[in-house]
Amino acid sequence: MPYNFALVNKKNKIMEKNLILTANDCTRNEVKDINATAAIIGVFQKVSKTLKTPVELLRKYYSSVLEKEISLHQTWLLTEAQLAFVLGIFPADYNLLLRGVFAGWFLWSIKKCRKSGI
Repeated sequence: MPYNFALVNKKNKIMEKNLILTANDCTRNEVKDINATAAIIGVFQKVSKTLKTPVELLRKYYSSVLEKEISLHQTWLLTEAQLAFVLGIFPADYNLLLRGVFAGWFLWSIKKCRKSGI
Protein backbone atom coordinates (compact mmCIF):
# COMPACT_ATOMS: atom_id res chain seq x y z
CA MET A 1 0.00 0.00 0.00
CA PRO A 2 1.73 3.20 -1.05
CA TYR A 3 1.33 6.19 1.23
CA ASN A 4 2.14 9.70 0.17
CA PHE A 5 2.62 12.45 2.71
CA ALA A 6 4.35 15.78 2.78
CA LEU A 7 6.67 17.33 5.33
CA VAL A 8 7.07 21.05 5.79
CA ASN A 9 10.51 22.27 6.82
CA LYS A 10 11.39 25.57 8.54
CA LYS A 11 11.46 27.53 5.30
CA ASN A 12 7.91 26.40 4.43
CA LYS A 13 9.15 24.23 1.60
CA ILE A 14 7.19 21.10 1.06
CA MET A 15 9.24 17.94 0.92
CA GLU A 16 7.27 15.02 -0.42
CA LYS A 17 8.07 11.51 0.75
CA ASN A 18 6.80 8.33 -0.83
CA LEU A 19 6.80 5.26 1.37
CA ILE A 20 5.67 1.77 0.54
CA LEU A 21 4.50 -0.23 3.52
CA THR A 22 3.89 -3.93 3.21
CA ALA A 23 2.31 -6.35 5.61
CA ASN A 24 2.03 -10.10 5.62
CA ASP A 25 -1.38 -11.56 5.11
CA CYS A 26 -0.79 -14.08 7.91
CA THR A 27 -3.23 -14.16 10.74
CA ARG A 28 -2.29 -15.30 14.22
CA ASN A 29 -3.77 -18.74 13.58
CA GLU A 30 -1.68 -19.14 10.43
CA VAL A 31 1.44 -18.17 12.36
CA LYS A 32 0.58 -20.81 14.99
CA ASP A 33 0.11 -23.37 12.21
CA ILE A 34 3.48 -22.47 10.72
CA ASN A 35 5.16 -22.82 14.13
CA ALA A 36 3.43 -26.17 14.73
CA THR A 37 4.52 -27.41 11.31
CA ALA A 38 8.10 -26.35 11.98
CA ALA A 39 8.02 -28.19 15.31
CA ILE A 40 6.71 -31.37 13.69
CA ILE A 41 9.37 -31.19 10.98
CA GLY A 42 12.00 -30.74 13.69
CA VAL A 43 10.76 -33.84 15.51
CA PHE A 44 10.86 -35.90 12.31
CA GLN A 45 14.40 -34.69 11.54
CA LYS A 46 15.55 -35.63 15.04
CA VAL A 47 13.94 -39.09 14.82
CA SER A 48 15.45 -39.61 11.36
CA LYS A 49 18.90 -38.66 12.62
CA THR A 50 18.52 -40.99 15.61
CA LEU A 51 17.46 -43.90 13.40
CA LYS A 52 20.29 -43.28 10.93
CA THR A 53 22.98 -43.46 13.62
CA PRO A 54 23.20 -47.29 13.83
CA VAL A 55 23.08 -47.56 10.03
CA GLU A 56 25.87 -45.00 9.79
CA LEU A 57 27.97 -47.02 12.24
CA LEU A 58 27.32 -50.16 10.21
CA ARG A 59 28.30 -48.28 7.04
CA LYS A 60 31.60 -47.27 8.63
CA TYR A 61 32.20 -50.87 9.70
CA TYR A 62 31.51 -52.21 6.19
CA SER A 63 33.75 -49.49 4.75
CA SER A 64 36.62 -50.55 7.00
CA VAL A 65 36.13 -54.24 6.15
CA LEU A 66 35.87 -53.60 2.40
CA GLU A 67 38.65 -50.98 2.55
CA LYS A 68 36.61 -48.52 0.46
CA GLU A 69 33.87 -46.03 1.21
CA ILE A 70 30.34 -47.26 0.64
CA SER A 71 27.06 -45.38 0.67
CA LEU A 72 24.04 -45.88 2.91
CA HIS A 73 22.24 -47.52 -0.01
CA GLN A 74 25.06 -50.05 -0.40
CA THR A 75 24.91 -50.66 3.35
CA TRP A 76 21.21 -51.53 3.05
CA LEU A 77 21.99 -53.87 0.15
CA LEU A 78 24.63 -55.73 2.17
CA THR A 79 22.27 -55.99 5.13
CA GLU A 80 19.54 -57.36 2.85
CA ALA A 81 21.91 -59.99 1.44
CA GLN A 82 22.93 -61.05 4.94
CA LEU A 83 19.30 -61.33 6.04
CA ALA A 84 18.39 -63.42 2.99
CA PHE A 85 21.37 -65.71 3.66
CA VAL A 86 20.50 -66.15 7.34
CA LEU A 87 16.83 -66.88 6.62
CA GLY A 88 17.76 -69.39 3.92
CA ILE A 89 20.48 -71.29 5.76
CA PHE A 90 19.97 -71.33 9.52
CA PRO A 91 16.42 -72.55 10.18
CA ALA A 92 16.72 -76.31 9.61
CA ASP A 93 13.01 -77.15 9.59
CA TYR A 94 11.88 -74.94 6.69
CA ASN A 95 10.03 -76.36 3.71
CA LEU A 96 12.23 -76.83 0.62
CA LEU A 97 10.03 -74.45 -1.36
CA LEU A 98 10.55 -71.71 1.25
CA ARG A 99 14.29 -72.40 1.23
CA GLY A 100 14.19 -71.96 -2.55
CA VAL A 101 12.44 -68.61 -2.16
CA PHE A 102 15.10 -67.44 0.31
CA ALA A 103 17.90 -68.75 -1.95
CA GLY A 104 16.40 -66.82 -4.87
CA TRP A 105 16.14 -63.70 -2.72
CA PHE A 106 19.78 -64.16 -1.66
CA LEU A 107 20.97 -64.50 -5.27
CA TRP A 108 18.89 -61.49 -6.32
CA SER A 109 20.32 -59.37 -3.48
CA ILE A 110 23.88 -60.45 -4.38
CA LYS A 111 23.17 -59.36 -7.97
CA LYS A 112 21.99 -55.96 -6.72
CA CYS A 113 25.14 -55.65 -4.59
CA ARG A 114 27.36 -56.35 -7.58
CA LYS A 115 25.38 -53.92 -9.73
CA SER A 116 25.91 -51.17 -7.13
CA GLY A 117 29.67 -51.69 -7.18
CA ILE A 118 30.25 -53.66 -3.99
